[in-house]
Amino acid sequence: MIFVFADFDSDVFRNFVDIRPEASVIGTALIRSRIQRNLYLPRVKPKRALYCDMLRNINVVIGYGEEDERILWGKLVRYMGGHVKKEPDGDSTFLVTKHARGRAFRMLVSLGQKVLLPSWLMDCWSNRDNLTFNPTENTLLLKHRIGVFESLKICIVGFEDDYADDIRSNISNFRGTIVEDPALATHVVVNGAYDVSELSLAHSQRIVTAEWVWTSISIQYCANEDAYTPAMKNFHLFTPGAAASRCCVLSTATNRLCKLKGTLKLFLVLLLVTF
Repeated sequence: MIFVFADFDSDVFRNFVDIRPEASVIGTALIRSRIQRNLYLPRVKPKRALYCDMLRNINVVIGYGEEDERILWGKLVRYMGGHVKKEPDGDSTFLVTKHARGRAFRMLVSLGQKVLLPSWLMDCWSNRDNLTFNPTENTLLLKHRIGVFESLKICIVGFEDDYADDIRSNISNFRGTIVEDPALATHVVVNGAYDVSELSLAHSQRIVTAEWVWTSISIQYCANEDAYTPAMKNFHLFTPGAAASRCCVLSTATNRLCKLKGTLKLFLVLLLVTF
């Protein structure tokens, strides 16, 4: 048995799927769309309510967001006939995320795929009854394309004021947030001549040169930070227990040296006794 609902945002629908989660449910938009295209209704899977098939043949990877947001995004993709991919691959169509970073982001960018803000999904959902709406139309994708520095907190260190202001202005223009305290930053942009030994950052924070900023703006995506890491001879990351680890290393080295001295003394005594 298939149940048909005119509105998936209604309390009636939500109560029904709570009570009958195994039921096969479709929306009226799916019926109208199939009639218009002279197609049979698709086979509806239990526990996979399908309001329309606007996102048919579209594979979406869900990226950074709050847990409840990510659950909602996944539901909307499936309600509109799309597929949610757990891992990015060559078949992925879009990444939906709030942050311009992460493994999935880096992989999708390298594959030349689009990275979109969740607002794209919301736009599609608000047009779910519009049979002429095209979710992959270029103007729409450009409207919801993730900003170059979307949700990144960036600190600028070691530059002359005019140049630093120029960097800050460009980062802000491309949706980045400027912070003054390096400890609050996701990224720290440093002058190549700056003594980075003054910085103590967590492993999750990235330290990059100004070229990272300009390249990112040029390619219109946050560039791979690994290619813009400055010389790190004096730089150290703060790691809990690092001091203890260094003490252990020194202690081990001292013990080995003491043992070596003891062995040498014993060897000399044996030589004297022998001769």
